[in-house]
Amino acid sequence: MDLIKKIFHIKIKYTDETYSLPNYMRGRYTIRSAWFDQQKVFLLYPKTQLDTFSAIRKRIEKMRSIERIPVVLMLDRITARERQGMIEAGIPFVVSDKQCFLPFVGMLLTERCDAELEPKEKLIPSAQMLLFHYINNAEKDLFTSSAITTLGVSAMTITRAVRNLEQTGLIQVYKSGVQKVMTTDLTRKELYEKAKPYLLNPIKRTVYIPADTVDKSLLYSGESALSLVSMLNPPRIQCYAAVSDEQWKSDVSDLLINEQNQVALQIWKYDPKALAGENHVDVLSLAACYLDEEDERIEICIDEMLEEYWEQINV
Repeated sequence: MDLIKKIFHIKIKYTDETYSLPNYMRGRYTIRSAWFDQQKVFLLYPKTQLDTFSAIRKRIEKMRSIERIPVVLMLDRITARERQGMIEAGIPFVVSDKQCFLPFVGMLLTERCDAELEPKEKLIPSAQMLLFHYINNAEKDLFTSSAITTLGVSAMTITRAVRNLEQTGLIQVYKSGVQKVMTTDLTRKELYEKAKPYLLNPIKRTVYIPADTVDKSLLYSGESALSLVSMLNPPRIQCYAAVSDEQWKSDVSDLLINEQNQVALQIWKYDPKALAGENHVDVLSLAACYLDEEDERIEICIDEMLEEYWEQINV
């Protein structure tokens, strides 16, 4: 805060007031309050990887609706892209006494971006499937040979997936005899949060099939799955997931023609059945389907779903 004091010549005083955030924000942020001269502000400290700019803006606006005071995002580092995105979204921020954007008192931007990182490559589909399998697994060390059997993929596919994960630094690999073993010092929740910038949307495309061709082998996906694990209402059009539409080759349509007689079928980049334990796609893959979601209603349900998931696996 010394930078703000120096540039804007304002006094900053922290207060001892505490605030309780909603459940879907509690795991993401810590909040403090302070006075910038005569202006009270909320200071929001992220605990995890930054959300999308639209999601941050919506959460800040929701906080401002409770008390009509500015909310400032407090960061340790920032990239040029993040800086530009937050300015365009009108999100006030302070970066470790190096940069700040405070429309309510003024604006300071230096050209020094201490976190100008190379864009992260997304995981290949098999690596994401293997990562989620590892997080779902109760053991810290996972033999890759067991993953071949459980996920129903080839040894070559697992080899590529392990190499991809190892390159990102998300997991480490060691040998036990002739077998390779995946491990990490992170908790499963920490691993997931660290992996978020690398995650891909598993949905390749969405088509429509006749409702009367749906059988029990299909998994619920999209909002249909989310309605089963959250308070979200079921969608008007039921949604399912499959790795291929070959089974419905003569009945597939790219268009929704009749809401009464068709359902949505998401074609996935990896087999959703490999990770599913119930009648719907797995929780982590479902969350990955909504990585860039801007509907606050969906965001809240995803956050609550994940919190319940972490509690269930005792992370």
